[in-house]
Amino acid sequence: MGMEAMERSGPWAEKFAHPEVLELEGGKVEVVDLRPNNPKTAIPLVIEHGWVGQPAVSQRNSEMLANMGRRIIAINAPHGIKPSRENPDIPMAELRKAEALTKTLDAKHIGKADVFTHSEGALFVTAAALEQPERVRSIIYFAPVGLIGPDSFLQLTKRFLADQAEQKKQSRAGGGKERAAIEWVALQKAIGAMAAGPVQSIAELRAIVTTQIEENLKALREKGVKVIIMHPVNDKAFPMERMQQMVKGNMVDGFLSVGDPKQSGGEIADTHNAWFLSPREYSAAIDSLLDTIERNIAAERA
Repeated sequence: MGMEAMERSGPWAEKFAHPEVLELEGGKVEVVDLRPNNPKTAIPLVIEHGWVGQPAVSQRNSEMLANMGRRIIAINAPHGIKPSRENPDIPMAELRKAEALTKTLDAKHIGKADVFTHSEGALFVTAAALEQPERVRSIIYFAPVGLIGPDSFLQLTKRFLADQAEQKKQSRAGGGKERAAIEWVALQKAIGAMAAGPVQSIAELRAIVTTQIEENLKALREKGVKVIIMHPVNDKAFPMERMQQMVKGNMVDGFLSVGDPKQSGGEIADTHNAWFLSPREYSAAIDSLLDTIERNIAAERA
């Protein structure tokens, strides 16, 4: 099962095969907008990927969450769009992606959203939310960057290679055809995004190495945004022990360790890309977290 087969499968396949193209000030953005007939909430869930990631990589997650009753907005802008203004506190590579997010919300007339983001997405989603906190109800960060302290490009590269090796080990131990297909899609999309923007890809890597967001998380909570971190216990790219040293209680509303480091096969993949490699488990977990957030907000207002 390759990329073409994945794109043809499922009731939402047409949305992924032919995404909506938004002509925004600053550039074009592709959007996959899944609207269930009976939505469980009026608040849509925006999915933002990490470095060179795209909606096709997490198609299974989006489909499953839509089938659970959530409207899904999956944004495809691997290198963002030209921002309307500069911000010296935000690397230009991340400002471009933050601009794509906020401009997409404008174009889709979305006043408030929940956001799920992976890896590098933590940087630009945080930047966008700080700029317009009234539009973000909650952010679920999965394996976020910017929370392990000082880093270097060489060390980052070594850790990513180690994480990929562990990911392949798990796949060989029993990942199944679906996981193999997802890995293939992720590889093809990553190569395409890097080829389309090599200079921007390097700039994004530089931002991953140099940017820290712990103070930003505190600011988000002070502005009323709910902050949840889900982190795989065996993430070798951004090690759990380093993140636990950095993340304090006043930065988050919840910190969830996910995945079993003792499990060598089966559905649970506890490496950096776990959420889209095991879509059944993680989509259900994301949906449950969002339900909890909504109940807690309702209780606070009562």
